Amino acid sequence: MRNKTVIFIVALFVMQSYALNIPTSPELSEIIEDDALETGARSTNGMLAIPDTSQQSILDNQSTNGANDNDGDGMTDAVDPDDDNDCIPDSLDATPTDFDADGINDHEDIDDDNDGLNDSDEVSDSNNMTNIYDANNDGYHDCSSFGLSEFYFLDATNNVSSNSDVLITLETSDVQANESLEITWWLHHSNSNVLNSSNFNFTSSAGTDSHEFWFYAMTQGNYCLHAELWTYGSTSEILSEDTTCFSILAPNDGNNNTDNNTGCGNDYNYSSLNSYTFPNVVVGQDFVISVTSTCIVDGVHYDMMMSISDSSNSTLQTEYYDWFGSDLNETHSANISGLDAGNYFFYVQLISITHSALLDTLFVPFTVTSDTGGNDTGCGNDYNYSSLNSYTLPDEVMVGQDFVVAATSTCLVDGVHYDMMISISDSSNSTLQTEYYDWFGSDLDETHSANILGLDAGNYFFYVDLISITHSVYLDTLFVPFTVTSDTGGNDTGGGQNGCGNSTSGYLTDNWNFTEISTTANFPLVITAECLMDNGQTYELVYQLLSEGSSWDGHDNAGAGQWDSYDETKTWSISWFDPVSNVIPEWEGGNYTFKAMLYMPVYSANGSTLIDELNHDFCVNTATVNCNVQEEEPDNETILTGACSFLTFEATPASLQSGDDLTFTWTMGGDVSTEVYLALVSGWGAQYYFSSIEDNDGTHTITLPANMNPSADYTIYIESAYDDNRTTLCWKYGSIDILEDNEGVVLDDIIDLFLNTTDERPRISMWYGKVNQHNEEGTWMTDPDGTAGAGLYAQWGSDGWGDRKLEYCQRFWPDTVETRTSAPEEIVFYTQGNTHAYLTMKPVWLCIQDTDGDGILDPEDDDDDNDGWADVIEDVCLSDPLDSSVIPEDLDGDGLCDVLQILLIGDFEPPEPGFCTNGEITGGNGLIGQTEFIEVVVIEMTGGNYQYQYQIQDTANDLHADIVQDSSNYDFKGYYEYYDIFVSNANGEFNPNGSFITIQARSDLSTSNLGVGFNIDSVGLRDGNGNVIYATEVVSVVLGDGLGADNPAGWQEAILGPADQTPTTLGNGQASITVSFCPIEDLTVDESMPGFGVMGALVALGAAMLAGRRSFSEQDTDE
Repeated sequence: MRNKTVIFIVALFVMQSYALNIPTSPELSEIIEDDALETGARSTNGMLAIPDTSQQSILDNQSTNGANDNDGDGMTDAVDPDDDNDCIPDSLDATPTDFDADGINDHEDIDDDNDGLNDSDEVSDSNNMTNIYDANNDGYHDCSSFGLSEFYFLDATNNVSSNSDVLITLETSDVQANESLEITWWLHHSNSNVLNSSNFNFTSSAGTDSHEFWFYAMTQGNYCLHAELWTYGSTSEILSEDTTCFSILAPNDGNNNTDNNTGCGNDYNYSSLNSYTFPNVVVGQDFVISVTSTCIVDGVHYDMMMSISDSSNSTLQTEYYDWFGSDLNETHSANISGLDAGNYFFYVQLISITHSALLDTLFVPFTVTSDTGGNDTGCGNDYNYSSLNSYTLPDEVMVGQDFVVAATSTCLVDGVHYDMMISISDSSNSTLQTEYYDWFGSDLDETHSANILGLDAGNYFFYVDLISITHSVYLDTLFVPFTVTSDTGGNDTGGGQNGCGNSTSGYLTDNWNFTEISTTANFPLVITAECLMDNGQTYELVYQLLSEGSSWDGHDNAGAGQWDSYDETKTWSISWFDPVSNVIPEWEGGNYTFKAMLYMPVYSANGSTLIDELNHDFCVNTATVNCNVQEEEPDNETILTGACSFLTFEATPASLQSGDDLTFTWTMGGDVSTEVYLALVSGWGAQYYFSSIEDNDGTHTITLPANMNPSADYTIYIESAYDDNRTTLCWKYGSIDILEDNEGVVLDDIIDLFLNTTDERPRISMWYGKVNQHNEEGTWMTDPDGTAGAGLYAQWGSDGWGDRKLEYCQRFWPDTVETRTSAPEEIVFYTQGNTHAYLTMKPVWLCIQDTDGDGILDPEDDDDDNDGWADVIEDVCLSDPLDSSVIPEDLDGDGLCDVLQILLIGDFEPPEPGFCTNGEITGGNGLIGQTEFIEVVVIEMTGGNYQYQYQIQDTANDLHADIVQDSSNYDFKGYYEYYDIFVSNANGEFNPNGSFITIQARSDLSTSNLGVGFNIDSVGLRDGNGNVIYATEVVSVVLGDGLGADNPAGWQEAILGPADQTPTTLGNGQASITVSFCPIEDLTVDESMPGFGVMGALVALGAAMLAGRRSFSEQDTDE
């Protein structure tokens, strides 16, 4: 609620701003002309001066009552808060009985406004432009209002959505109840063209009335909406006016602008005064005050004025600061010269010089007293802070039964004389009961209660006024509508009634006529609200569709949501069921409930009131669902109690032709299902080529149909399944490429060989009415709680994350420091409980972190984990750029990772001639007998690459002992894998003078196929200069358990050569492998194809740039 004292002060400083020739609202000067901007003019172009006949009455009152009614307004000065009618309260007015401050009190002044015309002439000249209180004779009273009760304020605001829809809100305040008012508005383009205009009338309530409407899909440009408040039926009396401006940008202008350039830091209308510092002031001592402005826009030319004035409104000191915006917040300070004891005002204006607009003002009264030397402001010290804090109203009022209401006021000032009025009125605004309480402030908070006599059924209003009698000002108001109905005996919380009148606030009817329906049927649903209040009461219609077993599935609200009712009926045509497949697809037959609810919003902490509700249960028949047949529950139904995930999922070959065989392979963890659902589709469901529930054995092969389109995108999909039913408990998807006839390996295949192009950035997505999604390592996953949604916290509590995106990111990535909008993505969303899936394109927000804590956020940091390897190099080298403990493999230590070394030079150098003789190390004493290589290096893969080194000449280390491995005895270990490494003969037997390396392992895994254990990527010998030779031949192998059709030999050859992210999979249980470093034939480099050579390196680097999976793209912006 607006404070009337603040209104007086604003009116005072509006006049000062006119004197500076500064507009008081952000307007397009070409559109809105304001004659009141002349230097020295005091008119606000708001309220017409009173007619000559009323002016004559003023002069008569002055003549008759003299000093008892100085301004002649009919109110004696003893109770008149403004004795000279200049709209400045007497308590703040240096000349409270002298309108023109000429030293002559108004009742004795023959020229009250000092315009050179006698008052008696101005009331008898039949000229509407002259007036006894109109110094510039422009036809307007010099302060736009006549008396305390006649202030009118119109406030226009806008809210621009990401899809270029604009919500306009027009709010009137400080208006008396039951006034017939009219608002007229015009929407202008920056080129001054009027694009749209309209007007509407309404009957005011006491306090605030709000009116909303939308402009949809606005085109690029700058706009302003200008609104005027009139007395209904009048063509000459503008009570108030306001303008709100906004900008619509292009969808993507190529300069990293992909959304409307509105909001804090983008739209100058958001620039405002945020805070100030004010010290304790000692009499006569200089002091410093500071003011911070916020939401500053780059490049906008701003001006800030700070001034100190005394109680006579004489300005003592003024400081100006102008600057061009560069930072979001800007602080300016002023050195104020010492003050004498007395009352003062600290005033600040923030102005956009670029737009010629006054953006914000700050007004702080303070007192410097000789006894304390300090200033007295703030809650409990300044009466301007006194307000109504809370109220109590019974949840249920019985018809005819007395009840108690209460209101609490806060920030009360000791010694101030307060008055509180509590009243109850009916729907015709007739006051039924009023109680008054006046007291002198002593406590910070004060609660007063009123016993209300029993009421009949009907609509009522609970109204409270808080007044300072000491200062003759209204401080705050409270207005709460409520309803008592005869059918419930209490406040109306649901259930329609027949008939209209004071006994009801409205009810719902519709044309629903079925309990069974098919998805192909067409039913045009019509909902009607009847017996509505027609006095501007705000209503809202919300309708929902719930599936069986769900408390909430999807909802929408009619039209633009809330509306102000000026008719007794309102009708909506709902297209949800026209046809039924609009909301219920063919494969989702079963039982549903449709609900429609009529609300009356109440502007209080109690939320909205439910007026009436419709409920319709129905069943949808499909090819698989017969509403007349009761389904039997299977005796062996599996109950899911945990969570699952697909650790791996792929289809091989990834590039193939129509008619070829395609093999799905996967591994699963957690709550492993007995079955899986597999699918192959073009795009996301455009056409299914395979869709089936299969046994969860880790592999399934299909034959592709002929004539598949090589230009289409193909998606493979896997999902958990039980008892021949899909569960959506966990899922994973990937892609394959269909080749043209005779098409070979293409560039994309080379890129895929060296770089996984999956976007692994942490990010979230929200869709109102569905469960939130988050992306972990490239896979979109639904929120496991099944309830987290896109609604607001104030509406949905802990399940509402729409206005808490940063906190939602931190649920999954606690180190997130900010969010940024990214390009929309195609994502599978689920309804509450993660039951029904819907594929859609929705907005995405990145969860931005500073992994290494160096103050540079990851998108701008070239080395996120600060491990000395640039992120793009780690991507190409198949390392992890977010983990400083994982760095690219560089076994020879030359600064070029092993992957790039293979690409650039084809392979590592073979042993020098003479190192080997007949397949063994020369000299007969094996590894221990040579001196060129000093250590054995082995790379094991369990979720990442792990390197282990063993000194060859140190006979006391693990390399020179054969042990029996278990969970407490091993040389190194993986995931339930326990390894032993030692020198050996070619047959794998330990030999301290052997030329071979044997690795044994015991794996306690129960996996199969490609998911088995014993995962070694490479084994090498490193010399003192960092040069490495790698194993060239597998000479002995013992395979473990669990090998399948896709892994019959354990991928044993994968141990040869440098690390390439492809390890062995020798099996579970006991297994071993023995390798040689002496080739049977001389290994020379094939110069014709050196591991793809420089071209391969360029391809890999190009893939890193193409993938861009962790870069800050042009479409990503700060949230």
